[in-house]
Amino acid sequence: MSVATVSNIFEGNQMKLKELLNEARHREDISIEKAIELIRANCKDALKNVENPMWRGFRGREDAYLIQADLGERASKNTSNYYTIILDKFLPKQGYPKRSKSIICGNNKNLDYAEGYGAVYALFPYDGVPIGICHERDIWETKRFVIGDAPRARSIEDWNSVFERSALSDDTYENFKEDIIKHMDIHPGSEIEQIFKRPENIDMYLEAAYSPGSLNFDLTTTAMMDQYEDKDRECWLGGKCVAIQYGTWKKTSKKWGL
Repeated sequence: MSVATVSNIFEGNQMKLKELLNEARHREDISIEKAIELIRANCKDALKNVENPMWRGFRGREDAYLIQADLGERASKNTSNYYTIILDKFLPKQGYPKRSKSIICGNNKNLDYAEGYGAVYALFPYDGVPIGICHERDIWETKRFVIGDAPRARSIEDWNSVFERSALSDDTYENFKEDIIKHMDIHPGSEIEQIFKRPENIDMYLEAAYSPGSLNFDLTTTAMMDQYEDKDRECWLGGKCVAIQYGTWKKTSKKWGL
């Protein structure tokens, strides 16, 4: 299926873009020759699966870029930012890159979905760059889970809505936690108070709920990426990578023998 065909499918179905991002990461325009040089020198593991790269749709016009995701900062634009600040608080302890300082992308089987976010680029992460793996094509589709003493399991999107209804801050984890404490004090018996009960439970409950085990996340690098090509998956990666525009990648793979 061509990229143009995929684009028409998304437009025809009026696909809901669930996570348009306000991105301010470091992105340097580079020539395709420089891109090939960098890939050969720094992306040897990704080269082993050059025909099955990772994919990212974004606003880009150049043939190639060098991107360093962890120098920038991103926040959800069309959704509340709760899950990002929570994941950023706890997942880095286990080696995961921060969602706010990552490139959100897809594995090779997720190409069709990635195309809905803009011009499609093949991504070649530097060797050893940490990659978080979802077991669904979109983090919004991860399995439902319970927080603390909540009466039922909800999706990430639903939990965002719970926090938003309670008017909790979503700019930093510290402000979010402070608002939970204030809310429990001002609104005894509220949904938030029933979930957390006491201030000392907040970190413990959230860390357990948003853990890799609860959300079915994995941590890998390009050296082991081939084992995650069984289905379409969302991924997020920190550190450096080389991005090559889809059409250029198609020609480059043959011309340069990648």
